[in-house]
Amino acid sequence: MEYIMAVDENRQPIRPYSRDEIHSLGLWHETFQCWLVYKQGGEVHVLFQKRSESKKDFASLYDITAAGHLLSNETVTDGIRELHEELGIDVSFTDLDKVGVIQDVIITDSFRDYEFAHVFTYELHTWPIAFDIQVEEVDSIVSMPLKEMKKLINGENAQAFTDDSTQIFVQKSQLVPHSDVYLKEVYEYIKKRYT
Repeated sequence: MEYIMAVDENRQPIRPYSRDEIHSLGLWHETFQCWLVYKQGGEVHVLFQKRSESKKDFASLYDITAAGHLLSNETVTDGIRELHEELGIDVSFTDLDKVGVIQDVIITDSFRDYEFAHVFTYELHTWPIAFDIQVEEVDSIVSMPLKEMKKLINGENAQAFTDDSTQIFVQKSQLVPHSDVYLKEVYEYIKKRYT
């Protein structure tokens, strides 16, 4: 069983809990999140993962490119493993751009997720690339122009592309329900850093 360190509102450790306890009790905890971006023709694109349909939470919804909980014995640098586990790519932690630590709260009928999200970006030099996707976690990866991400945050249909360049449209209801504050902070960082 995986144990996650519960923390207080100042991010000081309290004690480890199981993943189910963390979410059923609504305890603050820390996560690692990495958004992959690339530029093409002067336009910035952001990669979203479509979660596997077999996931317990938020199955088949679009989400951060790669992300996961930090286990009780891990530091934020250990979170880099998520890129390898979910996408099969090896990236050095020192190559990431730090967005910051963002509070992200998601509450549903059966789930209370209070995260201190350590958010990063990583710039790819080409797209598409041959990801070795962990099918238990990830169904597929889609690319969304940054201007379309802004539409998505604002509740409009957003254009995206599969790795074979098929055009699709993503609605906000198809996105894991991260807070607007979280999404806007990520969007603004990417816009400032990469455009």
